[in-house]
Amino acid sequence: MIFLFRFDIKDNGIDFVLNDAISHDIDTGAYVDIELKMLPLVKSIAELLLPYRPLSISPTILNYEILDTNEQEVMLSKGLGIHILLPIKNIIFEKSQQLAALLIEVINRQTKLEKAQPEQNSKSGETLPETPIIHPLSMLPVISNLIYESFKGAKDQYENLIAAREKPYVLDDKIINRVTKLYTSDQEFVLIYKEQIAVWEKETLTLNQKKKITKLKDTLIEWDKLLKDILTLNKELSCKY
Repeated sequence: MIFLFRFDIKDNGIDFVLNDAISHDIDTGAYVDIELKMLPLVKSIAELLLPYRPLSISPTILNYEILDTNEQEVMLSKGLGIHILLPIKNIIFEKSQQLAALLIEVINRQTKLEKAQPEQNSKSGETLPETPIIHPLSMLPVISNLIYESFKGAKDQYENLIAAREKPYVLDDKIINRVTKLYTSDQEFVLIYKEQIAVWEKETLTLNQKKKITKLKDTLIEWDKLLKDILTLNKELSCKY
């Protein structure tokens, strides 16, 4: 079992508690893109849970874990679910799944890194799994959303870099280095997503699931090409500003 995160009651608010190993890896600055996506999700979940804190019988109001069966489990404080309107509860669970998917991508990327570079092993008290975590097929909508959002973000960034060709003075070392780091990291995530889809393709899929996976594969091909274009253009602009 792997603990991912939880929300605890603290004073008059809600405190977010993250897996120590993941927190350590994020603090290195290697996952800025993931952190930026995490923050609004954490804030939103905490705000949704806040009105129900007086009804929680335990200090932990929500807990998210990956079971030994590789299934993901989100648990509210015992008995709390009956007090939360179903639409609100669905939103809490959906956002929790989105947050978990981001954290699992950090784990999988770090697992690959530590295999290639053993000296990079996490120095925190918790250890990461030795093999990548495979999402169950039920996470297809969540993973699809992450891929499409990341692809759109990359397209927006490429357009910004194209515009910068006419005014390279708006760039500096900090921006150039951040773009390089961010989109080199995204190339690793493309590989992880491809491995995930390859696993799903071995399962018995409905026609609709097959269509969604085919579309995802096409998007990953486009995203991978776009990332190479971004890094090439970014290198070109670094010589101009």
